Amino acid sequence: ARARRRGPGSARRLACTSTLPASPRNPNPNGNPWRSSLRGRCWESYNCTMLRLTTLALAAAAAVEGFSLAPKPASQLLQYHPDAEVRPGVDPDCYSMQQAREHGSVEVKCAGAKGLGAFATEPIPIHTDLGDYYGEIFTEAEVAARYTSTGLPAAAPTAEDEAWAASRKERGQGITGDYLMRAGDKYVCAEDTDVSGWTRFMNHDEPGNCRLKILPKGIGGKPRCWLVAARDIEEGEEITFSYGDEYQF
Repeated sequence: ARARRRGPGSARRLACTSTLPASPRNPNPNGNPWRSSLRGRCWESYNCTMLRLTTLALAAAAAVEGFSLAPKPASQLLQYHPDAEVRPGVDPDCYSMQQAREHGSVEVKCAGAKGLGAFATEPIPIHTDLGDYYGEIFTEAEVAARYTSTGLPAAAPTAEDEAWAASRKERGQGITGDYLMRAGDKYVCAEDTDVSGWTRFMNHDEPGNCRLKILPKGIGGKPRCWLVAARDIEEGEEITFSYGDEYQF
């Protein structure tokens, strides 16, 4: 967990306003090391609590929208990967699939050996804004701690990282790192189908019929990634873009 930054006078103000009883194990309770450790543990506990509250909020929002976060039996999923433990099948009623249906111009279905893919249900003119590539937003430190296949130096996971991974597994979501997209100093992850848009289903092709655009800092300072038709796309054609050398951009 990351501690909040404080100004130069914050430690002095805290020392003046907060005192702790001495004990044999801690003869100097108001010294910086003890207090910093306590503050760090409290902040980490706060982050874990907020993650649990976020999960509950997602469940409540899902109920309002008419879909469930509880994983369905494998027989009801759209299986598209031979190792379901690595990359579980997709719930046909998940948020990402609902976004595809609501778009009106795309359909997510089997794309042969590539698994699932997005296909045009009507002609799409060149320069059409097809939609954002969105999901969770991570820092580089979070990516290094939560994924092992990103090429970043491995980092020890915090309690918050472990709670995040447990939530993914509990809801039948994968943790592959294949849906990470770098935007400046942040990463957009569209792997979790409970919070990601339909563009996560777009497959790689070279050069592809769409182009990826990235704005590292958009509205509110958050990164924005979106896809635009690079040419006219025919009805029934698969919608694709070039992943580049790696999954990460």
